Amino acid sequence: VECGEGLARNSLTERGTPSNASELRKGPPQRCSRLVWDDFASPLEVEKLKVAMTDGMVGMFHRGAEVSIVPDEHSLGQEANMLFEALVERCRVLISRSIASPGTAPLQVVGSLMRRVQFPSEDGSLQVDLKHDTYVAHADQANVLAYEYSALLYFSTADIDFGGGRLLFADADVDREVEPMAGRLVAFTSGLENLHRVEPLAWGSRYIVGMWFGHVGVQSGTQVAANIRSSGLADFAAPMIALVALLALALELMRFVWRLVPASQQSSAPDFVPESSPAPVEHPHKVVRRRAM
Repeated sequence: VECGEGLARNSLTERGTPSNASELRKGPPQRCSRLVWDDFASPLEVEKLKVAMTDGMVGMFHRGAEVSIVPDEHSLGQEANMLFEALVERCRVLISRSIASPGTAPLQVVGSLMRRVQFPSEDGSLQVDLKHDTYVAHADQANVLAYEYSALLYFSTADIDFGGGRLLFADADVDREVEPMAGRLVAFTSGLENLHRVEPLAWGSRYIVGMWFGHVGVQSGTQVAANIRSSGLADFAAPMIALVALLALALELMRFVWRLVPASQQSSAPDFVPESSPAPVEHPHKVVRRRAM
């Protein structure tokens, strides 16, 4: 898909919206990229994951026209989740080889989300925000700074499963359009150069998976932990944590034993009074209360 002159760089950035617009322009990637791959996922893969998505969304709350789940073994089941993770890795490798800036650090998975948009919207007890606008234009990196590359994988097809719902890149000269098709992957840089939105649905349900990738320097906490484990730092950290825990346990044990010692033994040592200090004065009215053991 051709990149036009970025509408966001001519309007949103000049107005200072979003607040981190200056940061978005500093980090990689510095160029606009938009690519489309048909048949990225096979019909069988699409069908299996679409069924798992639908099952995982049962009983979930809706925001306007959309309902979303975070894909994992709990929401998809073990088999479908393994298939999903394989697709995410396939996508990461493809983006690394095609649109990632040369010479940059390896890409990491920053986030993923499964979403269904439907018309008409859910209006029952599961609807929590009927006024939520699913179709507003946005730049992914303006929402999450760690997003450097975005990928959308479609599990349904325009004009067959739903009406409307086309992906629109809002460039200065024209809205550039991508038609959703089951198995089609659309990947693009996540900054303000790729302000985009979805055309409102006229009927049906639109199934999609969003995936986001970034470089090593902008990892999530889970990924940092995983890298610590893989780098061998855990071999050093684990014994240190165990030692600290052991010392804390020993301290608590000493406190417990000390409480069991009679008060008379605890104060058996004579008080030391410096020569220059005045002798202590007894106050008959002062009563010292001792805690019962």
